[in-house]
Amino acid sequence: MAQRLTVALSLLLIVAAASACRSLPEVTGDTLDPAAIEAAIRGGIAAQYPDATFDIGISVTQDGVVTLTGTVEDNLRRQKIGEIAADVHDVTRVINNLQVE
Repeated sequence: MAQRLTVALSLLLIVAAASACRSLPEVTGDTLDPAAIEAAIRGGIAAQYPDATFDIGISVTQDGVVTLTGTVEDNLRRQKIGEIAADVHDVTRVINNLQVE
């Protein structure tokens, strides 16, 4: 009798645990990390232009849209920095508002 009670309680605990797990939010690999995207863009810019100093603002939304603001020395750098941002994983769109000095 005690063994049946132990088995029944064990099964009840398993069912309760399984039900509780269903109420937890599902985590997927599809979540974006805007700070990581910004860091990757800044790293790409630094790798391309290691000695240059830029006044560039980078804004990243939760859906992967990147907005670049600030100033650069020439149009080629403006274009290249936009391409660097577009090549970062999880970036869905780049709004390049960089201005040439």
